[in-house]
Amino acid sequence: MFTSGGRKRVLKDVEKETTTTTTTTTTALRERHEALDAGAETGDGEGPAKKHKASEKVVDLVEEREVSVVHRHEDGMDKTTEIEWVTHKSSVLFGSYAYSRPQLSGRSTVGAGEGEKKKIAIAGFDLDGTIITTQSGFAFARNEKDWKFLFGEKKTVDKFKKFIGDSSASQNRLIVIFSNQNGIALNPKKVKADQTKTRLWQFKTKLAKLSSILARDQVLPFYVVAATNKDDFRKPQTGMWELVKEAHERHLAGADGNQQQTTIELDKEDSYFVGDAAGRKGDHSAVDKEFAQNLGVRFYTPEEYFDDASD
Repeated sequence: MFTSGGRKRVLKDVEKETTTTTTTTTTALRERHEALDAGAETGDGEGPAKKHKASEKVVDLVEEREVSVVHRHEDGMDKTTEIEWVTHKSSVLFGSYAYSRPQLSGRSTVGAGEGEKKKIAIAGFDLDGTIITTQSGFAFARNEKDWKFLFGEKKTVDKFKKFIGDSSASQNRLIVIFSNQNGIALNPKKVKADQTKTRLWQFKTKLAKLSSILARDQVLPFYVVAATNKDDFRKPQTGMWELVKEAHERHLAGADGNQQQTTIELDKEDSYFVGDAAGRKGDHSAVDKEFAQNLGVRFYTPEEYFDDASD
């Protein structure tokens, strides 16, 4: 948890790194980041999942406040975009944009009293190779700027807007990014501290820029969940969805103003997941397709979804 003074100092440092005026210190830091991350695996991958103990099954997130990232837009104005980040058991990185800060304790939101029940539809997406790809042409990003929308910014944003609809629907229709991230280690004992910090910083910076694009003319709220270990939270397991479910239940309860308990159920008929790991020839795995099957929702490849001629 950052102290007030600590947050200000960190925010000041981040602002220096993201303005268009490049100092010698910033250049040196960026070159160091690129050198550390050269050849690092940050994309999806498959592997056997280890089982959690029953006491660890869902969520016990450790709060870790994250500062804003400031980006220079084309109009010359600095606009602040903030994703609220928390971590779970040194395994999952959980981000919330334009929803309340995740308040997850590992305990169900359902108590003895009767609470409101809601059906929630999700548009779920893999990140790398689905929403974005590298600008460099390398398989894995070389730095935090090495990315672009795979199917173009306009088409991607339009798809998100179409799913959310008007702003009043955003509480019941969720955009969620579910990503297996091999290159991020939340436990600094597993890899060198510099590499851990650099890759984590790059991932968060990339997502902050993505959120700033989604907020340009209409705020499009979303959750982002990154599984960094081979456990029950890694696709094709459904642990990441359980985290989203609890986070949004608590968000809805807080939004009511009276802390009314809210239970949500996945609207499987109106939900879908889009990912490039579909088990096709040349795909590294079928984890995205299997993840959709485990959730019981429709599955699309990126080409099927973003190149849909019916739009």
